[in-house]
Order: sequence, then structure tokens, then C-alpha cells
Amino acid sequence: MAIALACKRLVQEGKLAKSPVSRQIAAVSVGVVGSEVLLDLDYSEDKDAEVDLNLVMTADLDFIELQASGEESVFGGEQLEKMIEYGRRGIKELVLKQEQLLSLH
Repeated sequence: MAIALACKRLVQEGKLAKSPVSRQIAAVSVGVVGSEVLLDLDYSEDKDAEVDLNLVMTADLDFIELQASGEESVFGGEQLEKMIEYGRRGIKELVLKQEQLLSLH
């Protein structure tokens, strides 16, 4: 967000012809704690997570990074799909908030 806002301002001030920011991205953390999939883990949840997944995506929901690890247990395809779906929901929310903030400036 900071880079997008700074570039937008530089364009408005005529210091840049166009913004070098080509797309929006967002990142979320998803994990399994007590056999329950959770989005946006806080520290206490993250340190106790059985499975941890970091997800970075574009606003179009294309993957930039997908990193998952079984911290305390293994996980199957069905659980991975559920974590990715929770992550997508979180990415959509963040992208919407980014768009709202960008439209205010």
C-alpha cells in the first residue's frame, strides 16, 4: 500500500509519467490449530499451529507464493484445499480494503 500510495502521489505531482505499480497483491497466514482452520493467525495461535500456510496472491487470485508446512503434524489434500480457500477469502478482503484506501487518496 505504501508504495502504491507514494507512486500515485508522484504521478499526481508530475514526477512520474505513470505508476510502476502494475498490480495489487496481498498476503495472509492460514493455519490449523486444534484441528480447526484459522485465517490470520495471531502469535499465540501461530506458535501452536499444527500446520502453517503463507499465501501471497494477486488481486485476480493468481498465486505468487504458496508455502505450507506441517509444524506439528502432516496434512492432506483436502485440508490444503480448505486452507487455500480460507486464504483466498482473506486475500479478497484485503484487496477490497486496498482499493477503498487507494480511492480515498
